[in-house]
Amino acid sequence: MEKLELLNFYNKWWLTDKVPIELYQEFERVVFHLIEDRLPYSYPSNRIISLIGLRRTGKTTILYQLIHALLKEKINPRRILFLNISDPIIANNQELLEEMLKEYQNNVLREDFASLSEPIYLFLDEIQYLPKWELFIKRYVDLRFKIKFIITGSSSLKISKKSKESLVGRLDEWRIYPLSFTEFIKFKDHIDKSRNINSEKTFNLLNFRYSVTGYGRLSSGILRYLGLYQSFSSLGKKLLEKKIEIYAGQLFFQTRLNEYIEKGGFPEIINLESVDLSYRYLNQDVLDRILTQDIPQIAQVRDPQLLQTLLVYCTQKTASTLSYDRLSKDTGARIETIRNYFSYLSSSFLINIINKYKKTEVGKYKSSKKVYLADLGLRNSILKLDSRIIHSEQHKGINAETLVVNYLINERREIAFWKKDDYEVDIVVKDLGNIFPIEVKYRKIINKEDIAGLIKFSQLHKTGGGIVITESKLDFEDNIVYIPLWLSLLLLS
Repeated sequence: MEKLELLNFYNKWWLTDKVPIELYQEFERVVFHLIEDRLPYSYPSNRIISLIGLRRTGKTTILYQLIHALLKEKINPRRILFLNISDPIIANNQELLEEMLKEYQNNVLREDFASLSEPIYLFLDEIQYLPKWELFIKRYVDLRFKIKFIITGSSSLKISKKSKESLVGRLDEWRIYPLSFTEFIKFKDHIDKSRNINSEKTFNLLNFRYSVTGYGRLSSGILRYLGLYQSFSSLGKKLLEKKIEIYAGQLFFQTRLNEYIEKGGFPEIINLESVDLSYRYLNQDVLDRILTQDIPQIAQVRDPQLLQTLLVYCTQKTASTLSYDRLSKDTGARIETIRNYFSYLSSSFLINIINKYKKTEVGKYKSSKKVYLADLGLRNSILKLDSRIIHSEQHKGINAETLVVNYLINERREIAFWKKDDYEVDIVVKDLGNIFPIEVKYRKIINKEDIAGLIKFSQLHKTGGGIVITESKLDFEDNIVYIPLWLSLLLLS
């Protein structure tokens, strides 16, 4: 394929003045609007926008939405260039990329980058497939050409590490995660409306959230509320005041939650009715590509079978304590190899690892750890679980804890778990210099013995109370706030 043909293939708006409908998704995530605000070129603080995250979470879709936004602002379509660096024709071929950019300057833009009359917008998807990509971009940035770079990547180690080395202070990094529960509901609502299906919600999500926490859009949420007021009592009383309204919405949101637990947050499978198709998609388009393409881009994996074994281990042991020592003995691999492979799985966003709670940073990274698969849909697909098993007593507690942990990590919260003697707390959140213990008990009946660890932690660390995530219980007793899982996922932040 000729270079100009390839450029035209990826940039159809040059002729039509619009993004092809099959590429543009009308449903817009919150993160899209935040990135859109930073999209305009500005001199001299022209920062590179970087989107990183798990495969198939919508990074490329956001790029097309940003291009759509530029076109709506009447930016000349020919000043917007998109290239997929993972394309086999382009991947690992910097010489060809340079030739294509020269072709673009000569025959499309008809201007040299060195003497641009107006800014151009250069979208580079899956940038990790370009060797020394950070030096390639740095050259243009250092020369202060009027180019706004927007890049994506599927590996935090490959993208973040290199960018920090070469592009320090020049990168505006955004992490794109699977859909949150709130986004899942809105996405489902968007699909239902497109099918002319009435999906009436019992109450407005955002208005309800603000009425409970008393905050505006950017600072709402239980943890922000507690961080400022340090009062489990006032939070508990506010929730009880809304008890009738909350229970009126429970059937709708619990139904959506059950579906979210089964499907996970990958946008492309939400519309699939077949479990077999969903699992095939997740295994082939997400897992296989990460294990065979993305991670080999990070480092040389000498034992691919061990990497897969560790991923299966993480899937089976989600929400369990992680022991590199034990894994080394069980697999026969060196501890350093085990640690490195877990780092690769983490930097590809497949797993999340949290440390044991320590008052100080000393010894923090040598302490015990817990591991969580980053998406329940992925977990279900690897284990081949059907709906009945997913919601069984064996799995539902694990699912609930995983959802809460992943949500808090995706919100960039600093969290840990706590264990002392026979006492445990699932999650300790550090926020604004304060700590908040959260225990996940996804069951209908909860006794005092079930939250003994939470009470002990509260006493030792003088937190003034704690939060228990439940299946359906909404209550406030002895400075402990009991919140149903579905409600916590709407209110936590």
